[in-house]
Amino acid sequence: FPVTIQGLIYDDNSIKSAKTDRATLNNFKTVLDTKRKEIKNKCLEPYNAFESSIKELMTLVDQPLLAIDDQVKEYESRKKAEKRDQAMEIYNEIFEEFQEVISFNSIEDKRWQNTTFDIKDARSDIERIYSNIQTGVKIIKDKNSEFETTLLDVFFTTRDLDLVLRKEESLKKA
Repeated sequence: FPVTIQGLIYDDNSIKSAKTDRATLNNFKTVLDTKRKEIKNKCLEPYNAFESSIKELMTLVDQPLLAIDDQVKEYESRKKAEKRDQAMEIYNEIFEEFQEVISFNSIEDKRWQNTTFDIKDARSDIERIYSNIQTGVKIIKDKNSEFETTLLDVFFTTRDLDLVLRKEESLKKA
């Protein structure tokens, strides 16, 4: 069977022959591909049996794995809650005078819940935030502005002193 038919040219008179040649080549290609698939399947029989067994074993391993995973997640969740509670205790201790206007949620840093994050560092963060708020309140009160209450409200909402000063300017202009 001639496999290489390069350079073969069909004219209008031999188009029927071209169609026959094309059909023959397509049939030959189909036979080749069918044989390839047959040999591949025979070669893969041992692998397919192995794969089936491994998948069953993996399913058996998944059951305790999921149970362990659930326990680990529950433990991590509990530890995060404990760390959050510790940070909240520090907040309650330090923010006593501002608790009505600055909530724990508004200053909370998610890093504080990480097991590797030292609670002493959370305390330092909370003390720094408190100090910044105290400084901002002092600056606003020292201005003796007629808009002090509004300015304090803006500051407690945003904790942005620049915004407070711009707000005061816009209130004065109004």
